[in-house]
Amino acid sequence: MSQTLAGKIAVVTGASRGIGAAIALEFAERGAKGIAITYNSDNTAAEAIVQKIKSSGSEAFALKVDLLDPEAGEKIVKAALDGFKTDGIDILVNNAVLIHQRPFTSTTLSDFHIMFDANLAGPIFITQAVLKVIKPQGRIIMISSQAAIVPSPSPFTLYAAAKAALDHFTRSIALEFADAKRITINSVMPGPTATDAVKQLDPAVLKQFTSRPTAEKRLGTPEEIAHVVAFLAEDKARWINGQSIDVTGGCMAW
Repeated sequence: MSQTLAGKIAVVTGASRGIGAAIALEFAERGAKGIAITYNSDNTAAEAIVQKIKSSGSEAFALKVDLLDPEAGEKIVKAALDGFKTDGIDILVNNAVLIHQRPFTSTTLSDFHIMFDANLAGPIFITQAVLKVIKPQGRIIMISSQAAIVPSPSPFTLYAAAKAALDHFTRSIALEFADAKRITINSVMPGPTATDAVKQLDPAVLKQFTSRPTAEKRLGTPEEIAHVVAFLAEDKARWINGQSIDVTGGCMAW
């Protein structure tokens, strides 16, 4: 594969499995110099991804991070700069996510704070930290969801609301940082995707996912999402900015 990300330093959050892992591996295939991945709990899975990245010729390490930690962004930045002995980061992918399966009628204020802190505040403040050290023509990519634009009943109501807010944040912040350093900030909205997390959903919820009318009548794959994210990270995508890109295989309704 063409080395379109040669020399780049990337951070991918929530990359021990699923879409995040596929993105990290795709970056390695495209020649990224160093890839830092974060994970929440599964050290074994994270280290397995690190080894796969290294086998492609890229440097890599895994960092355990709690999205609810207000200092997560600063910890990620310090680890990346120290780990790769660099003074800047080229690419940030905010992929880490938290979903709880609880009916809206029993949702508590604590649930609200956890969902919005993890899925909105987490990416916002990680982005803030990375923007302090991002290199000219850097790339920031949020992994949103089709749920941000299509009505989403329980148990995804709060998740959908947080993702919708994340998309609007993306469009707003893109206007602020494009001028001086030519940074682009976009979001990608996957539809139903065959990740381990999706497969572990409650059977009734999983049935909702597998019955979605994609054009090919199937779930997407993490690799298909990763290809789009990797393109947005390349120089060829420099004129795409402040966009929320639907990557759903033609899935138009929940």
